Order: sequence, then C-alpha cells, then structure tokens
Amino acid sequence: MNVKKTDILIVHCGGEEIIKNCLNSIKRNTKNCKIYILLNGCKDNSEKVIRSNFKEAKILKKENLIGFAEAVNFLVKNSDSEYFVLLNNDTEVGKHWLDE
Repeated sequence: MNVKKTDILIVHCGGEEIIKNCLNSIKRNTKNCKIYILLNGCKDNSEKVIRSNFKEAKILKKENLIGFAEAVNFLVKNSDSEYFVLLNNDTEVGKHWLDE
C-alpha cells in the first residue's frame, strides 16, 4: 500500500484545554503526520501548552486575528505535503480517522 503523507492544519484562536484535548487525540490516534498550528491572535497560554506537550507540532503565529479563510490559506502555503486535513481546534479524533 502506498501511503501518502498528510499534514494536519489547525487554526487556533485560544483555549488551552481545547487545543490540548485536540492534540492529545491526534497523538493517540495518528501516525506519520506533521501538525501545523496557527496561533491566530491567540492571547492565552496555548503556545506554552503546545510547546511543552507537543514538541512535534509546528507553531506559526499571527499576532493580530485574521479571518478563517486567510488563516487556512496561510497554513496551506506553509504545509509541504501532498495532502492536508483542516481540523477544527475543538475536534477530538478517534482510531482510524485518517485511514481512508
């Protein structure tokens, strides 16, 4: 089976517990993916939570809040995979969620 590399792209505007739960579920249920997180005008401690618990995640930042479409386009331009998945920051994924 020829498995293509997939990047997971997440726009995050804040909520430390939300992003922690999301990333924990990805960590438990996903292999061989890069995670890109855009801290979109984020003013809380989310960056600290991500950096200390999810070192494999690539963090990008916009100091001022930008619109969702612009944020997604920014992430796509920084992704280097053939495929990518846009994931809401409050999503918790289950087993085999990315298999297909």
